[in-house]
Amino acid sequence: MGEYVDVKGTVSLADGKPVKKATIFFQPEGAVGREQFTDIKDGQFALKLFVAPYKVAFDTDLKKSSVPAKYTKFTTTDLKLDVQGGIEDAKFALK
Repeated sequence: MGEYVDVKGTVSLADGKPVKKATIFFQPEGAVGREQFTDIKDGQFALKLFVAPYKVAFDTDLKKSSVPAKYTKFTTTDLKLDVQGGIEDAKFALK
């Protein structure tokens, strides 16, 4: 059996400004774990994730968001996070 660990981090845009509001999704890349999500507020997020590698995508109101569209689908995002233990400073810089 595996374990869940605390994961905290930040999400910023290409200009370095924090993503004000969005939802961040983590999709396991293998058979272990399950999809999880949490809200981003002022560039910060925190949740518990099962120890596993994940693809990362975002859900936003595209009309008001400056998150590039490629990061809004698991099929087009290139962001990943390998959770092997608790993470205090995961950083995602969206370009």
